[in-house]
Amino acid sequence: MALTQRGLVHFVGKTESRQFKDKTFVSRDLILEQPSFDQYTGEKKSSNFIKLEATRDETCAALNNYPAGSKVEVEFVVRGSKYATKDGSGEDDQIGRASCRGRV
Repeated sequence: MALTQRGLVHFVGKTESRQFKDKTFVSRDLILEQPSFDQYTGEKKSSNFIKLEATRDETCAALNNYPAGSKVEVEFVVRGSKYATKDGSGEDDQIGRASCRGRV
């Protein structure tokens, strides 16, 4: 199930390639800014910064169209993986990652 988030483009990273077995995967960081405003004065109080990772060729390329300050709505999927701890205790930890797999 995809989630959506609105915000301002704060930063778009460079496209990076990673090799895994016989495949090449691309990714690109996108940082959204979500400002909050005072309800009485309308002045900007603070901002929340959300880091997302684009993981498809088309999505990585689409980020070229959004310079810093652009208003966007991003569709994303949160994925998590289980992995064994490095200390060998056999316990599983869970990690999560938000990746942009749809549209920006």
